[in-house]
Amino acid sequence: MAFEFQRFIRGKLRNYLCWAALLLLPWVVRQSPDPLGISIIVFGAALRAYASGFLDKEGRLTIAGPFAFVRNPLYLGTLLMVCGVAESQDAWVALSLAFVIGLSLLYLVSIAEEKVLAKKFPNTFPSYHREVPRFFPRLTKFVSYTELKHSAETRAQQFSRALFLKNRGYEALATGAGLVVLLFVMNALMTHVRMAVR
Repeated sequence: MAFEFQRFIRGKLRNYLCWAALLLLPWVVRQSPDPLGISIIVFGAALRAYASGFLDKEGRLTIAGPFAFVRNPLYLGTLLMVCGVAESQDAWVALSLAFVIGLSLLYLVSIAEEKVLAKKFPNTFPSYHREVPRFFPRLTKFVSYTELKHSAETRAQQFSRALFLKNRGYEALATGAGLVVLLFVMNALMTHVRMAVR
């Protein structure tokens, strides 16, 4: 039952929420996106794209790059993009809801994933889990990084273009750019509609 619930959260529910957020945009967009909101969206997209170049989904535990500072940099990037959209419109209620709902769902997904990682990497994941925060990054690499990077269970190396392409990191960049463009277009359309109604 728990597995089905997790699969629903990671699959269909996530898709439903994305579509719901897009459908709600006309009610959220009230202005041209501000520079801070755009910066947050771009940073979130860049973080997801960069992290994808380190993530080895089928092999070893990834502890390099942004994974040395936060356990879920891809999820953090997604959360930043959502919050950037809300902030760009000074939509503080939407920002609060997006943050709470997004963080809650990502927390549930990450808990399930951590159980799998703990079984798959029994010698390295406990230390990594203990020293690296789930969503809010530490400012320095974790203490056991030097020791764990030599383990056969871990992947500690430079950014990999092959992994970036395999994990479709370019989609994060396209999504970030698309969100910014969509906000400008949506603002122009809604401004036109509001003027027509008057």
